[in-house]
Amino acid sequence: MMDREKLTVIVRKINSDELGYLAIVKSFGAGVFFAYIKDNVFGAITLNRFLEMIRTGFNVKQISIKLELKKVEIRSNFLLQALKEAEETEASGSDIPL
Repeated sequence: MMDREKLTVIVRKINSDELGYLAIVKSFGAGVFFAYIKDNVFGAITLNRFLEMIRTGFNVKQISIKLELKKVEIRSNFLLQALKEAEETEASGSDIPL
C-alpha cells in the first residue's frame, strides 16, 4: 500500500451534462481514478464514498478538494450514458449490470 501525506481531488463540471461533475485523482503511479457525481444529495454521498475509498485505499492523511472552472468534455456519448446509468442505478439501490 502506498502512503501519502496529502492529496488533492480535482472536481470539474462536465460540459454536456447539466448536473454532472467528475471528481478526479491524478496518477498513483500510472493510474487516474475518477467518480461521476451529480449536483444533488446522492452526488454528495458519492463524493464522500470516493474520498473515503481514496483515503483508506492509499493511506492518505489529508485530502483537499479543488473545484476547477475548466470543464471536462466527454466526447463519447456511450461513456457519458454509461456514467449516468451507473449513477442512477447506484441511487436506486439496484445492482449495476456488467
